[in-house]
Amino acid sequence: MTDDRTPLVSLADEASALLSGAAGWLLVWLGLSGVAVVAARAASGTVWSPWPALVALALSVVAVAAGVAVNPRFERAYARSRFGRVPTVERRAVRPSEATDEPCVVCGGPVDAGLCRRYREEAVVAGVPVSASDGEENHYCLDCAAAELGIDAGTTPDAEAADGSPPEADPESDSDGERIADSG
Repeated sequence: MTDDRTPLVSLADEASALLSGAAGWLLVWLGLSGVAVVAARAASGTVWSPWPALVALALSVVAVAAGVAVNPRFERAYARSRFGRVPTVERRAVRPSEATDEPCVVCGGPVDAGLCRRYREEAVVAGVPVSASDGEENHYCLDCAAAELGIDAGTTPDAEAADGSPPEADPESDSDGERIADSG
């Protein structure tokens, strides 16, 4: 897949993601602060009458929910029931324009174009990755990557079959930069 976006559109997308993240964290902080104030006042016995306290608590919960909804960091990568450490493998294409000194892990040859796999563990809370280990990367030359993925290196993904029908999608293949997680 080629990237046809102009630099201005890319910059706008990055600015939008940054501002959404900042707004999300601000709303989460505001909501958690509201919950903390209501809880502290209730614990000290100086709570307002029940209705203002319930309204403040409800607004705080809404602020946290809105912050989680707009913050791109909280996009769910796993099921909501997922907790703990999850091993992940991220794959991305290595393009000829990239300069990599890493040799192919299969044949030991140079990697001008091919595949890069990144292995790491993520700490997951309710399906949201909260931290990740640095992990390690393996580089594969184009021929070794194609052989491992079961793709004929002589054809392009957009090539039509001999009978003129479109190529079938390989369920094991993935797009540029897709995350593949252990489903266990």
